[in-house]
Amino acid sequence: MSPSDLRPGAVLDSLREREEFLRRILASSDDCIKILTLDARLQFMSENGRKALAIPDFDLVRDADWLEFWHGEDRRAAEAAVLAARGGTKGEFEGAFVTMAGELKWFHVVVSPMFGENGVPELLLAVSRDVTRSRRDRELLARNAERLALLVGAGNTLASSLDYATTLENVARLAVRTIATFCFVDLVAADGSNERVAWAHADDAQLPHMSASPRFAPRRDAAASPVARVIASGEPFLAPRLGDEELRGLVLDDAHYAFVRALDAGSAISVPLVASGRVLGALTMCLSRASGKTYDESDLPLMRDLANRAAVAIEHARLYTREHQVATALQEAALPRSLPHLAGASFDAEYLPGKSEALIGGDWYDAFALRDGRVVVSIGDVVGSGLHAAVTMTKIRETIRAAALSDPDPGSVLAVADLALALDDPEKIATALVGVFDPRERTLTCAAAGHPGPLVHLPGGEVADPFDLRALPLGLREGVRAPSRTVALPPGAFAAFFTDGLIESTHDALEGERRLRAALADPAVRCARRPARALRVAVIGDARRDDVAILTLALTYERESRVPNGY
Repeated sequence: MSPSDLRPGAVLDSLREREEFLRRILASSDDCIKILTLDARLQFMSENGRKALAIPDFDLVRDADWLEFWHGEDRRAAEAAVLAARGGTKGEFEGAFVTMAGELKWFHVVVSPMFGENGVPELLLAVSRDVTRSRRDRELLARNAERLALLVGAGNTLASSLDYATTLENVARLAVRTIATFCFVDLVAADGSNERVAWAHADDAQLPHMSASPRFAPRRDAAASPVARVIASGEPFLAPRLGDEELRGLVLDDAHYAFVRALDAGSAISVPLVASGRVLGALTMCLSRASGKTYDESDLPLMRDLANRAAVAIEHARLYTREHQVATALQEAALPRSLPHLAGASFDAEYLPGKSEALIGGDWYDAFALRDGRVVVSIGDVVGSGLHAAVTMTKIRETIRAAALSDPDPGSVLAVADLALALDDPEKIATALVGVFDPRERTLTCAAAGHPGPLVHLPGGEVADPFDLRALPLGLREGVRAPSRTVALPPGAFAAFFTDGLIESTHDALEGERRLRAALADPAVRCARRPARALRVAVIGDARRDDVAILTLALTYERESRVPNGY
């Protein structure tokens, strides 16, 4: 530590930084974090903890006996946890707690010792996590284990995909797993009409018959249709027993009656799909007469819960689909429409968005010619995904273009891009590489910001990383100029620029790089009509997870007599 670090101002600044850092840590946790004396008296409580317990001012409970907040068996469990922590080990329990607002909550509590310099506990750290919802779920599960097992797995099933069509299928399949013989999902379309978008049957042999179900989507003005009424009112519909007479009163026409009758419908329940206070549609579940089971009023809470979870998943999938489409369009619009044409060298590129299970990210590539004939290339990846990443990618790419037109030094260009990113979105981070190819001198000058340099296949057969560029990503550099390196490219050299989606889609970056090097060594890849695409196919095929961007530069063996204008 230097003498300047011991100045009172510097020490005070350091303490403030630590205090702010600790405050941010505490603020990021919803847990109730407390510091207790060895005799369990409250000395500190996190702000989020006070909110969870409805304590308006910590002074109201400062120095209070924490054990007094627990009663009965929970009090004895709390005492045992404190005793264990005093002895230097961790104690934990789960207990009920009544907040100052009179609300009963359940908490999982861990009490740990805070050791002093002599290795003896001086204080106790108690961390309480609200488990009220999971506790209630467990209690419900004990009352109706078979059916509520559906809700336990519903979250994972419905969240397993953000693809809209897959989510709708998951909703229908989830219903017929344990609580229905067959079901339908109807949604309100953009024009206000009702549209049947998904269906399922517990017996796969019935699926061909079920395929006719879209014909019977209920019209909004169909007064007899329970589904139309559910969507219009937002209230559930229950038909415990469906005899022929009851069924006749609920269908649209004779064809609809024949369709439902062939499915042997004996009991039905329809619940609204509600998300963000808006009715998206209805989930209708039916039990066959042959099942011997019927729905009753006790099923409504379960069905509503299932429908609410399904509605949230559907809404998220809709939003994702819109964002995915917009981000894809923005990404494609931002990529160059064409690549520079040079005598003695050729460029090729390949870009593939991430699979539908992952949002579009911020990968890009670019190549454009300067007036003097040199070509500026850039490639990179914005950390994160979705529309925000795509917008940030576009801004970085355009900043690089503008900076290169003023001063095409790669290090200077990245410094400008770093400053621009810090001004526009200081929370964002991106990796980037900028290169300048001189076709007359056959040299490539590159600088990087956290991005790997291009791999180069040399005429002798070697695949090398001649740049070995190591530097911080954009957003972490504070405008520091990245060092650049110039490499001479002999006739026949082949350079490949790429984003990490190319080598990490194998789930093993080392294996991905091995495949990439092997592909670069293959003359069939380098000499393909579309070498960038051939490179992608050879390394990952279609098994991508993230975005993949590839830019290749191939030099011919014979130097052309013509050179670009400006030389």
